[in-house]
Amino acid sequence: MLLDRAKKLTVLGVVQGEEDRQSLQGILARSTWVLQLASTFQQAQYALHDRAIGVIVTDPDLPGAYSWRHTAQFATQIAPPPAVIVASRWGDDRLWAAVLNLGGFDLIWKPFDAIERARMEGILQSAKG
Repeated sequence: MLLDRAKKLTVLGVVQGEEDRQSLQGILARSTWVLQLASTFQQAQYALHDRAIGVIVTDPDLPGAYSWRHTAQFATQIAPPPAVIVASRWGDDRLWAAVLNLGGFDLIWKPFDAIERARMEGILQSAKG
C-alpha cells in the first residue's frame, strides 16, 4: 500500500523561474511522480486544497511578501502534512537550520539539475578516459 502511494506521489513546485520549472519537470519526468506547479503562495494554497500533495518544493521568497515559511506553516494544517523542501541558489547554514527548526524537510541548492549534470559529466569523462 505504501509503495502504491509513493508511485502516485504529487510534488507541488512553488517556483517562479521558468528554468527551475523546466528542471523540475525534467527531473520528475523520469519518475512516476506527478508535478503540479504554482508561482505564488495563493496558487499553492489552492493546489493544496485541490489534491493530496506529498512534497512541496518552494522558493525561499515568493511574491507578495510571502516566503517558504508561509508555505510550511500552511502545510502543517493538512493531514498528512507534505514534506516541505526549500530550494535556493544562495542557501547557507542559517537558512538550512531555520528550515529544519520550523518543520521543513530539507534545503536543496539550485539549479535543480546540477547534480544530474555533474553525474552525467562524470560518466562522460570516465567513458573518454
